[in-house]
Amino acid sequence: MWKLKVGKGEGPWLSSINNFVGRQFWEFEEDEGSPEEREMVEKARQFYHQNRFLVKPSSDLLMQMQLIKESRIDLTSTPIVRVGSSEEITDEILQMVLRKAVRLTSSIQAHDGHWPAENAGPLFYTPAFIIVLYFSGTTNLVLSSEHKKEIIRHIYNHQNKDGGWGFHIEGHSIMLSTSFNYIALRLLGEGAEEGSDDHREALGKGRRWILDHGSLTTIPSWGKMALSVLGLYEWTGCNPVPPELFLLPSCLPFHPELYTQPYENIDWPKTRYAVAKEDLYAPHSLIQDVIWDALYYIGEPLLNRWPFSKLREKALQKVMKHIHYEDENSRYLNLACVEKAFHMMACWAEEPNSNSYKHHIARVPDYLWVAEDGMKVQSLGSQLWDAAFAIQAIIATNLEDEFGNTLKRAHNFIKQTQIRENPSGDFHSMYRRNSKGGWPLSEQDQAWQVSDCTAEALKALLLLSQMSPEILFNASEVFGNAFVEHEYVECTSSIVQALVMFQHLYPEYRDKEIKSSLARAIQFIKKTQAPDGSWYGYWGVCYTYATWFALAGLASVGLTYSTSQAIRKATEFLLARQLDSGGWGESHLSCYNVKYTPLEGDRSNIVQTSWALMALILTEQAERDPAPLHKAAKLIINSQMKKGDFPQQEITGASMGALNLHYASFKNTFPLLALAEYRKYVLLPSQNISSRCSASFHAPQLISACSVWLPLAKHYFDNAGNRLWEHQVDPNVVSVTALYY
Repeated sequence: MWKLKVGKGEGPWLSSINNFVGRQFWEFEEDEGSPEEREMVEKARQFYHQNRFLVKPSSDLLMQMQLIKESRIDLTSTPIVRVGSSEEITDEILQMVLRKAVRLTSSIQAHDGHWPAENAGPLFYTPAFIIVLYFSGTTNLVLSSEHKKEIIRHIYNHQNKDGGWGFHIEGHSIMLSTSFNYIALRLLGEGAEEGSDDHREALGKGRRWILDHGSLTTIPSWGKMALSVLGLYEWTGCNPVPPELFLLPSCLPFHPELYTQPYENIDWPKTRYAVAKEDLYAPHSLIQDVIWDALYYIGEPLLNRWPFSKLREKALQKVMKHIHYEDENSRYLNLACVEKAFHMMACWAEEPNSNSYKHHIARVPDYLWVAEDGMKVQSLGSQLWDAAFAIQAIIATNLEDEFGNTLKRAHNFIKQTQIRENPSGDFHSMYRRNSKGGWPLSEQDQAWQVSDCTAEALKALLLLSQMSPEILFNASEVFGNAFVEHEYVECTSSIVQALVMFQHLYPEYRDKEIKSSLARAIQFIKKTQAPDGSWYGYWGVCYTYATWFALAGLASVGLTYSTSQAIRKATEFLLARQLDSGGWGESHLSCYNVKYTPLEGDRSNIVQTSWALMALILTEQAERDPAPLHKAAKLIINSQMKKGDFPQQEITGASMGALNLHYASFKNTFPLLALAEYRKYVLLPSQNISSRCSASFHAPQLISACSVWLPLAKHYFDNAGNRLWEHQVDPNVVSVTALYY
């Protein structure tokens, strides 16, 4: 039976700078689990397989079963609450729902303070690892028979009805993923004429899909290169990516059964631009094709001949220098799974028996995750991100007195995960930036700072620092020079909220810089709003996600429905898309279509409903018409399940917009946070300092994470010294007004 291991690491090829805090990986233990527990796991697998076309993301049940058992927390003694269509939501009902949800959240926390959860979804990740392990001859060194069985389970579970595989688990079939997954199955021992009838049929459907859609010659560039490494494609059919580009100044921009004709008859140079229409998300420009032709017909022939080959040798040395630098500074975790696969490939090609490759092999388990749908390669891991939101959600419930130990462990994890040093040596020359003081998406060993992760971790620590010392130790010693970037509305909003909170606690610290940064950030949020009032989401699905973040940023500096056109337009956008059920449901296709696309059949999604509910609370919807909020809260309440968790529905995460990710923790964290906010600022508004906010400081101590609390007569200025807005506090009514100048 599979067992999740947390905070452990042994052997000469593993290293850590914080004793492996946050590390999570799965091991198969033959004697683990009782007969009853094994039966539960098998039932979960069978249920998933039978319903795989209805709900494609896993519910992360193997992790949940193990951690609930280890926690020994009773989750079923309190009844499930249901609110009838004609009933009103009372505070007593809501507290029962919140307490049940927080108890579940506490039960699935690991001993080191983080919340283990799946972070996967794309279907080309796992095959890429299988390909690297296969050609390096290390498959059996890394993957046991149980690993292979679960990987095969996952691949078959996510095959589409037409026989292909999608870019991610909810995507339409494409050549890249279909070819990769078919080949991965064959490399793992699945035979076209062997195995169970179901597996033979599934393989046959996959092969037919490839042949019916143009064969492997139409696989995109990444696929062409990967298959060339395997010997299933000719290098002459690949456009070159010359390593000599690394020598330019930094200031410059810049197998036969799967083919429709005999392999030896294929005109490989002509296949360089062949891409199946299903894969063509970003077509090549004419300039790009001209450059590629020049490199292919002129550049490559020259660079492979003396004396130009000396330049090639120098370029490869520089590329490998960068690869080794990144490997060492991330403890061989790398930026994410795609980069790790390429780095493993490069290190093995340089020296198959090198220490570098052995270090890489030791970190492969960090990327493998097991759930009821099988084993898959994760994007990376979202340990810090999930913990930051879990902390904010628990504090928002006002139940921290009951769950102080949970918050203590989480607080320690956040502190242990902060990046304490910049990358080694002259990191600017290695295209790295200051990371000291920031936080990563996953764990400290990986050491890549992320702007919104830094902001959300800082928000969580500021909230924790205001709690009673009897509950938690103060968190202020971890503040450092966190890296901030301004490129996406979600990241920008998180940073705005964190800076507003930080400045209230530490008003003298870099005051002018913070004011200037906030002013520019708010302008960025405003100018990126779409004409319909929404914002495009790069890190979640999609317009619902980003609109919630944008509104949180605007509200945190005191902008309101009555004073901000941007907030009024966003409110109209959200209300116009609320469904009759009271919820919201947005398809992952919004990310591709760059247009709000509802789920088929007007289905609601609980996570997206939670985002929209919190967004409307921020716009003071409760003061104008609370009915939409009551409907949304009732839907969430009535969706809670026996143990306090919420059902897994459609995929809601994203990466860079087009690539969708499954964050398994979202289904529990965001409904909990939304209902806590609803209770405070809709159901019991008179007992709270503001009618709108997100994870909050408690009155009269401090501001909330997304509320408008600032010191009396605090002014913000633009770069020219002009006053932008002023916050005035009336101590008697404890309210805030935003005045424009």
